[in-house]
Amino acid sequence: MPNVLLTYDIRRTTVSIHVELKERLIQSYGYSETIPANDGRHYELPNTTLKKDNITSQASSQEFLQACADVGAVWEKYITAEYIYANFDN
Repeated sequence: MPNVLLTYDIRRTTVSIHVELKERLIQSYGYSETIPANDGRHYELPNTTLKKDNITSQASSQEFLQACADVGAVWEKYITAEYIYANFDN
């Protein structure tokens, strides 16, 4: 099964909504805010980007929309993209 990167923008409807949504995605849906490099080290992703293994982009989209509903977040835009390889630097 593929891995996905999820990145999103939400409206700041409350002071804590960004933290609430990110925590919900990590704690309840199993997303991670780090990505492993080929050398075994883990690097932090940008603030509103998360990674999840063994999921399709369609399933990730459904989880994101459900997490928004769970915490009352209003999304502006988002993308879930399946990936095999990634190049990055922190």
